Amino acid sequence: MSVLVNKSTRVICQGFTGSQRALRSGLALGLLLLPLPALAQDERPPYQLLEGIEACLMGAGAVEATSALLTKAGWTVEPDTEAGVVYYLPGVGSDTYAMLADPVDYCYVDSIAISTDGAAGMLELFLVDGDHGISVTETGTTAEGCATQTLSNGVVVELSSGGEGPVCTTSATSGLLFVYPTGG
Repeated sequence: MSVLVNKSTRVICQGFTGSQRALRSGLALGLLLLPLPALAQDERPPYQLLEGIEACLMGAGAVEATSALLTKAGWTVEPDTEAGVVYYLPGVGSDTYAMLADPVDYCYVDSIAISTDGAAGMLELFLVDGDHGISVTETGTTAEGCATQTLSNGVVVELSSGGEGPVCTTSATSGLLFVYPTGG
C-alpha cells in the first residue's frame, strides 16, 4: 500500500510547493485511506473461499476475531441469535458464504462455484503457502465417506458438496466444515 500512496501523492502534488504540497499530500492520503470494502474485495470465488478459510482457521472459533477478519476483507456480518449462528456474506458476488455457530463449535464456508476438489486445493494452498503454522496431522473420512483432515491446531475439516443434502464430492459446489476441538 505504501507504494500506491507514494506514487499517488507524487502525481497529485506535482506543480505545488511547500504547504500546498503538504496539504495536497494529506488530502490524497486521507482519500486513499477511506474505507471502501465493497470496492476493494475481490469478487472471484476462489479468493472469497480463501478469505472464508482464513477466517475460520485464524479466527479460532471466536466470533469477534472471525467477524473482524471477514469485515476487514469486505464481508457483511448478519447474526441470527435465534438460530445460534452468525452469517457472513461477501460485499460483492453471491457465490460464497460463511457461517459460524454461536456458541462456537464449528465454522462453515460454502461455495456454489468451486468443486470439492477445488476447495480441497484452496485449503491446501492456505495451509502450505499461507505460512500460518497450521498443518495436516491426519486424514480420514466421515461415516458418509467424505474426506476429513485433522489439523495441528485440533480443528477437524470435513469436505463435502455443501448446500442442502450434501454429498461427498461434486464438480460444481463445495462446503468446508471446520469443527473446533471441545471447548474451542
